[in-house]
Amino acid sequence: MDFSPQTTTLGGSGDLLPNGTLAFVIASPRELKYGKESGARYADLELTVAEGPFTKRKVFAMVSDPDDANAKPEGKERALGALCRIMESLGVFTAADPASYQRVRSFEQAAQTMSQAAGAGRTIPVEIGIEKGKDGHADKNKVTNWLSPNPSSASFKKFQALMAVRAAGYPAPAAAASAQNNLAAAQWGTAPAPAAPAAQGWGAAPAAAAPPPAASPPPAATAAPAWGATGPDWLKPQTGPQQGRDLDDEIPF
Repeated sequence: MDFSPQTTTLGGSGDLLPNGTLAFVIASPRELKYGKESGARYADLELTVAEGPFTKRKVFAMVSDPDDANAKPEGKERALGALCRIMESLGVFTAADPASYQRVRSFEQAAQTMSQAAGAGRTIPVEIGIEKGKDGHADKNKVTNWLSPNPSSASFKKFQALMAVRAAGYPAPAAAASAQNNLAAAQWGTAPAPAAPAAQGWGAAPAAAAPPPAASPPPAATAAPAWGATGPDWLKPQTGPQQGRDLDDEIPF
């Protein structure tokens, strides 16, 4: 598994988060699984929105093991990019220090790092989209982009936009949805629709905005913990396949 600052990322709806939502989430690895048909290994992630108008809403994602021989080449590249962005967001990797990209050398170590970060309440910036349902299944939210503070990453501008929203104070849910739609329109070169007036009473923004939450402090510049230090039992190396959703049927990113 080889990371570098230049690693790239390829990559009933009324109750869903708006398409293009930018949010800080806590990413908790729930289990390491294997595709039913391909046998490719992946981490099943539960993402919980930690800040803003959609706090406590959940989105689910999968991250493939880039070193798994059963994973498809394009899946490996997407997974490597996603893990790189995640580690940059957690401060494990730092673009100004290329040597820091050697701190995580295995998929188990990456999953353990995410698990420990989730336990400490550390957040990861993401962009959330909507995946159309098929075969009778409803639409669902998905992660369309893992954002990063690395200036050379393709997601850096969206990371800056999210940081600006955090600094200014989050809007109420209705206003947040409108802002996300306007951001998407601006990115595609179309004029954004005028924002609707804020509703009064339930869901309205408070008269005096609370101070924005402080950014998560960067962790100490030490190597990622050695395997076996802490972490749930399911993160230990597996002796055989454990079936789950098949990566051939659903691309994780």
